[in-house]
Amino acid sequence: MKAAAKKAGNHKPGIKSDLLKSIRELAPEDQREVADLVEFLQSKRKKRLKKGCMTFSWEGALAHLKDQYSSVELQHELSKRWGKP
Repeated sequence: MKAAAKKAGNHKPGIKSDLLKSIRELAPEDQREVADLVEFLQSKRKKRLKKGCMTFSWEGALAHLKDQYSSVELQHELSKRWGKP
């Protein structure tokens, strides 16, 4: 049970029940604010996951350029295109 709680991101036993209890004690308008915050955090997380990080599924796709560019030059070009300094 503890391993499942840690995997789900819970660090303290009973945090879900404590959180639910606290939310139930709030006024209805404050509960709506909590719900809005949860929706915001979920959408923020989804955007992060969609944006994601670079994968290497394209590995080898630039092999034909190996005589024309060094790997460092290609890294710099990719960084520019990804908008990173």
